[in-house]
Amino acid sequence: MSLSEIAIACVEAHRDADVELALAFAAQVVPSFCTADNDRLIKFARSVKSLVDLYQDDKDNLDLEPCLKLAIQEAELLSSPPGTLQVPKVKFGKTGLDISVVTLGCMRFQQEWGPRITNMNMVDGDCQDNLVQILKRGLLEFGINHIETARGYGSSE
Repeated sequence: MSLSEIAIACVEAHRDADVELALAFAAQVVPSFCTADNDRLIKFARSVKSLVDLYQDDKDNLDLEPCLKLAIQEAELLSSPPGTLQVPKVKFGKTGLDISVVTLGCMRFQQEWGPRITNMNMVDGDCQDNLVQILKRGLLEFGINHIETARGYGSSE
């Protein structure tokens, strides 16, 4: 079976169940991705589903195979062992500091918008734990060392 045939069959079998669609497709083409968290599986499934839908709407002008290969390549990268992928770094102006070319933006880290949180005791523990997990992953797994915050982001700073 070609990648296109596998994808079409998986979409037909699991159109309304994204995690199941992702697991069915990944099991056949990139098994290492089957252990990904549900958020990644859902995004993968939606990508595959969108590609199949585009293909079925315009078979004469869209070659589905290379599109699926890119989605599979992304899944392979995302399922790489921790520390395997490192964000490239560049010199920061004349400082001599090496900073990552990808910034870890903190706008969506806030518990809420606005200045209502005035000290750390007001931050929900789950929110703080999530922040720590994201920072550790960005710093340790991907080597990101440029963290962007702003007072306007509310409690993210």
